Amino acid sequence: MVKASGVFDFFDRLPQPGEELEYLRASEKHELPMLTGLWTYTAGRDEALLLANLRLTRDSGGECHNIMLFHDHADGHALSDAEVVAFYRLAYEEAVRLGIDITFEVHIYMWSEDLRRVLPVAQQVRAAGMPFNFLLDHSHVLIKLEIPTNRISAESGKMSKPDG
Repeated sequence: MVKASGVFDFFDRLPQPGEELEYLRASEKHELPMLTGLWTYTAGRDEALLLANLRLTRDSGGECHNIMLFHDHADGHALSDAEVVAFYRLAYEEAVRLGIDITFEVHIYMWSEDLRRVLPVAQQVRAAGMPFNFLLDHSHVLIKLEIPTNRISAESGKMSKPDG
């Protein structure tokens, strides 16, 4: 149905574990390449999964892997900008080795939900000699326009004040 619509020229999907061959056969059969893929990750838990998914992106013909990194570390603390940069570096260095690109996405419940954090992270990534590839999926901006008022800032450790 996606191909028949005549609107799409690729599929934004990472094959699900155990279904890789089925996805590749369907992609070939319907002449609809999987050029991009995406996944959500938790720092401190999903680094090996990230590396595996980057390889899977490349192996399925993908050119770019989109990364959504949760706000909290596996141990429960809010990620610092330095931890976000370290996760980006891990992804970027492996992606370069594999010949694909990465993007980090603005998304609810992710480190990027507070858009004020994006520029400082981007500056640190660029200062380390890497490009900062950032994806804005407009549909997620429409879903959630505010930041939870009880969230503690990862950088300052201060709790934001509720509105009103």
